[in-house]
Amino acid sequence: MRWFSMVLVAVLVAGAHLVSPSLSYAKRVALVIGNNAYKNVSVLEKAENDAQSMGDSLKALGFSVILQKNLNRRSFNQNLQLFLSQLKAGDEALLFYAGHGVEIQGQIYLLPTDIPDATPGQESFVKSEAIGVNNVIDEIGRRKVRLSMLILDACRNNPFKTAGTRSLGRTRGLGTMSEPPEGTFILYSAGFGQSALDRLSDSDPHPNSVFTRSLLPMMQKPGLKLSDAAKQLRRNVMKMASTVSHKQIPAYYDQVIGDFYFTPPPAGDSQVVPPPHVLTQPPKNPHVTGTCGIWPQIATSATYAQVQAFLAECKSGIYSTLAKARLKELKPAGGGKLALLPPVIKKPISGDAAEIFNKAWNIYNGKNGERQDYHEAVRLYRKAAEMGHKSAKVNLGYAYEQGHGLEINFNEAARLYREAAEMGEAQGMTNLGYMYEQGNGVEKSLEQAFYWYKTAAEAGNYNGMTNLGYMYEVGRGTKKNYKQAFSWYKKAADAGTARAQNNLAYLYLYGNGTKLSNKKAMSLYQKAADQNFANSQYMIGYMHELGKGVPRNGKKAARWVMKSLKARHAFSIKEMTTNAAGWSLSFRKELQRLMSQEGYYDGSIDGKFGAGTFSAVRAVAGQ
Repeated sequence: MRWFSMVLVAVLVAGAHLVSPSLSYAKRVALVIGNNAYKNVSVLEKAENDAQSMGDSLKALGFSVILQKNLNRRSFNQNLQLFLSQLKAGDEALLFYAGHGVEIQGQIYLLPTDIPDATPGQESFVKSEAIGVNNVIDEIGRRKVRLSMLILDACRNNPFKTAGTRSLGRTRGLGTMSEPPEGTFILYSAGFGQSALDRLSDSDPHPNSVFTRSLLPMMQKPGLKLSDAAKQLRRNVMKMASTVSHKQIPAYYDQVIGDFYFTPPPAGDSQVVPPPHVLTQPPKNPHVTGTCGIWPQIATSATYAQVQAFLAECKSGIYSTLAKARLKELKPAGGGKLALLPPVIKKPISGDAAEIFNKAWNIYNGKNGERQDYHEAVRLYRKAAEMGHKSAKVNLGYAYEQGHGLEINFNEAARLYREAAEMGEAQGMTNLGYMYEQGNGVEKSLEQAFYWYKTAAEAGNYNGMTNLGYMYEVGRGTKKNYKQAFSWYKKAADAGTARAQNNLAYLYLYGNGTKLSNKKAMSLYQKAADQNFANSQYMIGYMHELGKGVPRNGKKAARWVMKSLKARHAFSIKEMTTNAAGWSLSFRKELQRLMSQEGYYDGSIDGKFGAGTFSAVRAVAGQ
């Protein structure tokens, strides 16, 4: 986030609007849904967490992700339509669903949270209220995508009541379906007639289901083919389920022509490869709103009673998991009485557009004594936007784009960005350029993206300058021009923009558009790292490891990589779990020592990276 005090305006910097490296594959689009809070049938515990973890992982792998939780039928269909509207010929489409599912008359249906309870004989009614998987496959196929993948962690026990010996649908698991069309891959969390484990036992502390926790690390393995991953996943889940005397063997149906990789194989055989240098920091949970969104502000200061009060209102989700862990560390005071959190009272909106905008910004970000509440912030942004406040239009557009306080709507986001851009709002120009680059809410056009980035840069927007520099550097929407890239990066870097400092460092590191200088690269990476830019933290570790611009020092390298892991830097996690052997022994020992010192690792400090070390690395990164 960034605001400009010189004009008393807080302009939201769209964190997702960081130009990403061009990928060797077509656009990747994913719809990720997790349903826990069923109203009429049994609730689940880990579907929301599964969706959050899967959404974060897919974003790190280059997918454009629509992440939603606890969808009723209407919202489920709306998000499906949004997902389908983003698909074009040649794309890669993925639907991940965690929640209840049921097989009826040989067809599989996903159950929204408002599914009515039903009894045998009401099959047609349930089918009309649920989401048919075959229909979803057909709709994706009509978009002529290169690959459509469905991952269904939906084979838990049938939630509907039985009548005598009869049940509505199969009592356990999901059955097989007809041969899927060419280009389709379907992965079930359990095989025919089997139920999938939400957890291994009542005391199982892992936030994810057995299936999802096994799948996530495989997605990070470079060069692991989809079919091979499915086979390995079956073995791992079967082995894990057998420890509690349960039979669960994931099933898959493969009609994909050619090879697919979640993480493509590495290029070349070099032991230590610097990452693509324009990476976003891992996304924070964008769907925690209202009271539940205040956890980051109270995490370290809350009393035992306050944590109890938080958990009383926020019983599930990533923050509740963190709060439960914190509660175990605290001792109850005064009998541990429940302290109620003050309610959010919606007051009539008053004041001029600037006052309303500033109020909205504080509420959106939980700043200056305000409780973070996306819904209330959106209400205020909308009022200020209707009064003609151009920055409010930008921030309301961003809320639509990210699904903060309302349903994702790229078309509405693009419309608001355009209105703001045409009013001269430079951040609106940058955000509109990003929409054109991604094809979100507008027809994809790199030329239009370049135009709006350039217009924003010339208007003084540092994010526009950074994105324009990247377009010049890699030749997107214009001819490759390192000198122009250097010029625009430098303007933004001199103003203190961490991403621009990171990107400019990369040009110095390889002598692109300027004279090669490891010392200048290190200086710029340090400036960006001081602003907690995770990629720069990793690169400082990389430079200490190889002795670029500084004396070679494995221990210092480990300290910086540790920082990047704590920031959940995707490349750091992948590097430390797949390519750690390419780093020096002193580095590996120091990283193990640091993880041991902080309670993540209890193995030998020997520099040998195995399952225990890899598990510790993921724990540091919050996985």
